[in-house]
Formats: sequence, structure tokens, C-alpha cells
Amino acid sequence: MNRAAEAMTAANREESSGRKISDIFTLIDEADRRQLGDPVERCLAMRRRVNMGRRAMLVSAHNQEEHSVEITASPIRGPGNSISGTVVVFHDVSEIRGLTQQMSYQAAHDPLTGLVNRREFERRLQEAMDSAHAEEAVHILFYMDLDRFKAVNDSCGHLAGD
Repeated sequence: MNRAAEAMTAANREESSGRKISDIFTLIDEADRRQLGDPVERCLAMRRRVNMGRRAMLVSAHNQEEHSVEITASPIRGPGNSISGTVVVFHDVSEIRGLTQQMSYQAAHDPLTGLVNRREFERRLQEAMDSAHAEEAVHILFYMDLDRFKAVNDSCGHLAGD
């Protein structure tokens, strides 16, 4: 365990030596916060390199630290193709994921109102229609037309109307 890993996991190498990863940190999915499991156990069971996906979040054992990470566990091969251990590599990608989420939000929302823009509305509407056809789901679209709203926009400007 190097210094960067010690900082991210809030654990030191002496205390971590000989312990399972789940004792040091937990990996969860950023979107739904479900546990992703132990990459070392998966690597050893599959006998090959394991990538934990692009939405992994590392949570320290004491829930003090959370970092968006890309994490890989690779087997260390010995004589006769035996596996003598694993190497775990993780990169903190919190900043880049945060910027990506911010750009995605800005592309789909009106900066003044915070509401979804027309393109995002049409995408979500199409998604709802597709799911209604495929899964026999039910969705409701509520449309509201305000009387003389155009007059507010025309006389006071779109900023006032928004």
C-alpha cells in the first residue's frame, strides 16, 4: 500500500497488512450505492484481471472519505500458472466525474430556471413512451397553458416570463 492509497482509504499500511479489502474500504456504485463486492476475491475466483466498472466509489471503513475511483485487480502469476496474490490499482477520478456530471447537467437544463430544456424533455418523453410500449408501463404527461403568458414574455421580456 503506497501513501496515496493510505490517504484515500484513511488507513495505514501496517494496520492494513494481512486484512481483507472489505476491512479497509468498501466499493459501491455511485448511482444506486449498492455494494460492488471485493475485487480481490473476484479476481482470485475468476483467475484473471477484474475491472470494477466506471461508476465505482471507494468508501473508507470508517465512512470518513468517499472517492470516485477506477479500480482494477490483477492476479500475480507464479510458476505453473499458479496465482500467488493480486495487485490492486485504483485511481481517484472524483474531479473528472464531477466535471462530467456538471457538464451533463448544464447540457440538459435551463440555466435560469433549472428545469430540463426542450431537448432533454423530448429525450425523456421518448424514453417514457418506449418503456410504456416495451414494459406496458403507465406514464402521465401534464401540460399546462397559462393564459396571456405570451403577453408577459412580449411586454416584459423572456427573463420576466421565465
